[in-house]
Amino acid sequence: MVKGRQGERVRLYVRGTILGYKRSKSNQYPNTSLVQVEGVNTKEEVAWYAGKRMAYIYKAKVKQNGSHYRCIWGKVTRPHGNSGVVRAKFKSNLPPKSMGARVRHLGLLWNRSPIQDWSPQILWAMGFLPCDVSQPMFGKHQNKRGRVILQCSSP
Repeated sequence: MVKGRQGERVRLYVRGTILGYKRSKSNQYPNTSLVQVEGVNTKEEVAWYAGKRMAYIYKAKVKQNGSHYRCIWGKVTRPHGNSGVVRAKFKSNLPPKSMGARVRHLGLLWNRSPIQDWSPQILWAMGFLPCDVSQPMFGKHQNKRGRVILQCSSP
């Protein structure tokens, strides 16, 4: 490891830009979003991303689970046109304010592994956890539905 780069984070995702909803001349279909993945310029390159997950992360005013950041998960369904744009379906339709915003494409990670199974170190490296997991402030517990929640409390 290079001496000056010890504490640097590694980016385990590819950036993408939300272009808008799928549409025809007079209708738009908000259940499918169009995303331009960084560095993807042809229809053939899109094939590798099909079926992989992406995340739209946004900041909210009210804290939820100890964080102002929230996430809408989506999946790449197919290519759109010949220029490397992908169609993606998100768990809930993306809000109009997301147009032009960034998404994180997690194709570099495992394809169908649920977020609960990822190690906290991977989540912290991606920027999903605001504090270092080696700190004693880090906690992992289950909510009412039995889902694992990762939480960091600020000092």
